[in-house]
Formats: sequence, C-alpha cells, structure tokens
Amino acid sequence: MHVEDLGCELDGRQLLAGLEFSVEDEPLALLGPSGAGKSLALRCLLGLAPTRAKLRGELILADARRVALADVAALAKLRGRVLTLLPQAAAASLDPMRRVEAQLRELLTLHANSEDSPASLLMLVGLDAALLARHPHALSGGQAQRVALALALACRPALLLADEPTSALDNLSQAQLLDALVATCRARRIGLVLVTHDLALAARVCRRAVILDAGCIVEAGDIADIVAAPGHPVAHALVAAARRADALWALAAGDGMA
Repeated sequence: MHVEDLGCELDGRQLLAGLEFSVEDEPLALLGPSGAGKSLALRCLLGLAPTRAKLRGELILADARRVALADVAALAKLRGRVLTLLPQAAAASLDPMRRVEAQLRELLTLHANSEDSPASLLMLVGLDAALLARHPHALSGGQAQRVALALALACRPALLLADEPTSALDNLSQAQLLDALVATCRARRIGLVLVTHDLALAARVCRRAVILDAGCIVEAGDIADIVAAPGHPVAHALVAAARRADALWALAAGDGMA
C-alpha cells in the first residue's frame, strides 16, 4: 500500500505537505514530536480529516487501485476491511454501557467475519475469555488497549494504523501490547503503521521509519541508519532521547547503581 503526495490544508494553513511512504511486509514507524502531523495523517487516510480541510494525494492499494484522499466517501468504504485504526485512548473508544463480548460480536457481524469469535480474538491478543463478560470500566488500561486491538482485528484489515497505542500504559503493559500487536499482524499478514514519538519503542517493532516535522517528511529510511547518522534536527533530538533512555536502563541494570 502506498501513500502518494498527501497534503492537507485547513483555513488557508498548510498542515501536511507532500507526504509519501509505502507499507509493505514490514511495519513502518511514523515518528515525530507532538504536533508534527502524525495523527492527522492517519485521519486523512481514514477519511476522517476535519470537514473544512482540503486534501490532495492518493492512496494506492495492494491491488493497484487508486483512491483520491479527497474522496471521503471512497475512503469510508475502505474503513474496516482495508484500513483500521487502533486508537490512542482505547478506554474512550469502547462503549461503556456494553460488555466486551457484545462489542466484539457486533463488529464480527458487521464485517461478515465468520472465521473469528469473541473468545478467539481475546485469546489472540493474550487476554482470558472470562473478560468477555466485563464492561470497559472493569478493565485495566492494558486490558482495554488489548480489547481495542481485538476489535480492530475483528475487521480483518489489510492495514492497521496504530496511533500511539502504548502512550497511556506502564512499561510492562507497553511491552506486552507491542508483542501482541506485532505477533498478530505477522500471523495474519496485516500491514502496520506505528505512530509514536519514541524512537526506542519504534526500533523494537520497525526496521523503517518516516520522521515528520511541521507536516513534512524530514527524514526517512532504516532506523539503524537514522540512529547512526541523523541528518535533521528533529531526528537528532529523537536519537538523543533514545540514547538517554538506553543510558537509564544501563544504570538500572547495575552500571553505576548500587
């Protein structure tokens, strides 16, 4: 799947300009500081950009079909089986009044998915089927985020857009969710775009990255190459932050800590 010349203008202000990237067999990280345009780019691909926004560019699908990013109706038809969002705030995306099983079963029916069941989806993301009977308020943050992943998988998407899915989780829950995310996408041959501002986290999941700043791509390529020789100031800052995290872990492991 390829994104070609994605641009977004709102009230005369250019928010995204000339974004171009491909998602193939390996996950792709979409990196950048807050306000760089990462989440907006996902909204544009899903046909969920602000209503007054002027969009340009195309989405080129695996079967070579071209969909104009300004065609909101065409993009709406892709949501679910082609493109699915794993949101940042999972708890807010779940219906507080309905049990987990009912929410999963509704999506399975909506997308005519007879291959999965609510229980199998929960087990796929590492949760006990007993959680099907719970309401969202009875889930931990990590459990809620995994239920959101199960809901996304119920659609059987070709491409999963994960918008900072671990940002509200503790370190252990982050690691568990990332493991479940990567394993399920690999097992089901689902393309993955991981939005994050954390280069160290991205490197755990992705080999390639696209770095945004102020709505533009400022660096792209293998993460190893970016770490070895960052060219743009934003890339420098992301690498420096990741190295500080590495130093902290080394300290905690005993290199200087009693």
